[in-house]
Amino acid sequence: MNKKYFFLSGIIFLVSLGLIFFSQSEDPLSILPSNLLNKTAEVKDQISFHRRDYSHKEYGAKGFIESFYNDLPNLEDLNHISEREIHNTPAFLFRGAEILSNILEAGNKDNSKRKSALEFLKRCAEDSKIINSMRALCLKQVYHFIQVWHEPISIERELISKDVEQITEKML
Repeated sequence: MNKKYFFLSGIIFLVSLGLIFFSQSEDPLSILPSNLLNKTAEVKDQISFHRRDYSHKEYGAKGFIESFYNDLPNLEDLNHISEREIHNTPAFLFRGAEILSNILEAGNKDNSKRKSALEFLKRCAEDSKIINSMRALCLKQVYHFIQVWHEPISIERELISKDVEQITEKML
């Protein structure tokens, strides 16, 4: 099972980077080399890559954060991976990367949304129901954006598993 988490962690990390740094593109996979695009064509056809516009929503509103949070990849999603998805990137990982991208983009654009964004990432990192690779990515983003945004936030270390810490260290 650890190999699966490390594999999924790597996929989430790469997809998140692409979505964060190339958010202007209508199709995040357009930045990949053509040989990788060919391998992911089947999966790509099944997933909507159109970026949602959340700018009109209020980030501090509990319902809005909850709607994002409830869509993060969780342990239940791992139970439903098909044989085909094992060899490709599961749709729920794209969904999780898009959510993180939207949260971080909002924080980058609007200083008033940074505290809510960090709280979201902190909660994600500490929640044992979220898949470890996503939790590690959230923890990595907390470490990064605490420094970039100069927003203090405390992490409950006892809620972060050794697996999540190890995955996060590999991402840093």
